[in-house]
Amino acid sequence: MNIFQFFQALPSDFWENLLISVIGAIIGSGGAILIFYLTIGHDRKKEAERKELHCKNKLRYFHSLVESVIDSVEKQILNMREFTEKVKKNPFEYNYLNIVVNENITRISERVDQEELYHSYLQIICQGKEEHEFLQSLNVVDYLNAALKSTKDSLFQTTTYTSELEKQYSALSERLLDEAGSELNSIKTTDPTGYAKKDFFIFLNTSILSYYNGIQDEQTIQLRESKFIQPFKLGLMSTFRAIPISDKWLTMCKDCTHLYSEIAIRYTEIANDIERDAVEMETRLPILRKINETINTVLQNFAKRNKSNG
Repeated sequence: MNIFQFFQALPSDFWENLLISVIGAIIGSGGAILIFYLTIGHDRKKEAERKELHCKNKLRYFHSLVESVIDSVEKQILNMREFTEKVKKNPFEYNYLNIVVNENITRISERVDQEELYHSYLQIICQGKEEHEFLQSLNVVDYLNAALKSTKDSLFQTTTYTSELEKQYSALSERLLDEAGSELNSIKTTDPTGYAKKDFFIFLNTSILSYYNGIQDEQTIQLRESKFIQPFKLGLMSTFRAIPISDKWLTMCKDCTHLYSEIAIRYTEIANDIERDAVEMETRLPILRKINETINTVLQNFAKRNKSNG
């Protein structure tokens, strides 16, 4: 049987059935392919929406943290300025710096994944100038975190050091008062009838009584320095330098004054440092405010768009 006889032997509806089968196969395959691609497209869209929602939530979280940071840093700056003004006015009326506790500064700087925040920002906002501003905002938070830690550490070190100096001053000046009182009693004992007329007795008695009458139960090193050490030193140098014990007492007075000056210098230095930190922190806050406004505006626009679409 040749090829022509083969085709002649086929049923009359063979070609019709074959064509129907081919068309059906094409339609079936095309439908399956179409459904496959539609499914992929749907999954990709869902994944993109999921990723966008994740990025938005990251930015919402960052926005709330930064808002909290701005508020606490503004309050901290006010506290720092109040502290420096008081210390500069009188270093010895020392007021502890009120620290505004806010872990969100450390949270952004040390715990939050900054790289993920950065990519979320790029995904939702845009690139270019705003990209640089976002990186700047992260740098600002890192600076604030480091600056506040440094301020607290420096203040603690200064307070610890000056507290030790104050103890030394109190102990030395107290010993000087005790020795002056002992000398006063010694003069009384040596000359029971004529002690009241002796110039050195009158000087010691006046120095001690003036101090205790002037402090009125408020024994601060500032009062002790102004009411006792300085007048006592001046009297010894001007009138009683020839008395043997004067050299020892003058040395003690000078040591007290040195400690007193060192305390004042230390408090003034830390006040100047804190004042500089406050200025630097304030100059950097606008960067945080701007980036937070940008994020807030974009998130609000998304919310409005979703509301209108819904």
